[in-house]
Parts: sequence; structure tokens; C-alpha cells
Amino acid sequence: MRSAFTLSIELAIGSSIVAAVLGVMAALSTARSGKRIGGVFQSLYMAPLVFPTIILGLSLLMCYRYVGMPVLAGLAIAHVLVGMPYCYRATFASLQSFDYSLDEAGQSLGASPLKCFLLVTLPLIWPGVLSGWLFAFIVSFGELNTALFLTGPGVTTLPIEIFGFLQFNGGQLVVAAASALQIGMILLIVLGVERAVGLARLVRS
Repeated sequence: MRSAFTLSIELAIGSSIVAAVLGVMAALSTARSGKRIGGVFQSLYMAPLVFPTIILGLSLLMCYRYVGMPVLAGLAIAHVLVGMPYCYRATFASLQSFDYSLDEAGQSLGASPLKCFLLVTLPLIWPGVLSGWLFAFIVSFGELNTALFLTGPGVTTLPIEIFGFLQFNGGQLVVAAASALQIGMILLIVLGVERAVGLARLVRS
């Protein structure tokens, strides 16, 4: 059985990567659409931020029970849904200053759309992609409300463990240590991103 910390790390990494991929795809589809259709897409992709996560968790629980979804898979999907709007918004902001003539020039020289994206588009928008991934990771690692409904025996995340200690066991020292561990790990990630690309560049994206 995985520890709560290990499961939280695995969920945060996996779900933030999937959220980043889906967010980039969604942002590209919105940026290349017309204003009216693009507005509909934006509302759709940002919807998980509008609904309270408690309602989202309860709705997913009812849906999972109906289809027989495994607990871990259902929890991972919930974390992806919560994190994807951050990836979408950050990537879409980067695409606002992207010159699409560069992409068209690459395709006119014989490059496939996928190759143009990997060699032209992605290197120019990757600060937005990275900042979206960072937000998705932090949100996923600290997500509590949806996890309250979707965790089960043997599948417990660190926020649930902290909540349980605080509510039932009164282990303030354990809660303080776990919270300090979370904050320290997030600070290390932020410092790593700062060394890699610079936080000011991410904010501008």
C-alpha cells in the first residue's frame, strides 16, 4: 500500500502532465477558432474553476459509482479536471503573442503540423506551458475537497491524512510537519523553475 505522500506526489506529477497536454491542445484549438466559437470553448474549458470542487467531487462520485470506476483512476481524472484550466489559461495567454506566420512558414517548407508544433510553436510558448504545469501540480498536490469524496481504503492522499489528523487525532505536530513538507517541496519546485526560465518570464507569459 502506497503512503499518502507517495500517492500525492504520483498523482500530482501524472495529473499535471496530462492536464498540461490537454490544456495545450485546448488552447491551440481555441486560438485557431473564431471569436464566437472560441468564447464557447473558453467557457467550456474553464468550467471546472466555476463549479465548487465539493460539488465536482460529489458529481464525480455519483458518476463513478454508476460506471464502476476504480478509485485511483477516478481520483486521477478528478485531479486532471481541476488542474487543466490553469494549464489552458497559461498556454492561451502565451498564444496571444504568438506569430502564426512562423508556423505557416514551417509548413510551407515541408514540415508536418506536428513537427512545426514541436520545433516552432512549443519553444515559443513553453513558458506558458511550464507555468500552467506548475499551477496544476500545486493545485493537485494540495487538493482536498474532491479527494474527500473519491478516496477509499488504501488510496489516501496527503491532504486527506492531514485533515484526518486534525479532525480526529488532534496530532498538531504531525499536521505541522506535513504542512511544512508540502510548503518546502513547492518552494523547491518554484526555485527550480526560477533557475530554469525565470519566474518573471512565466508571469509575463
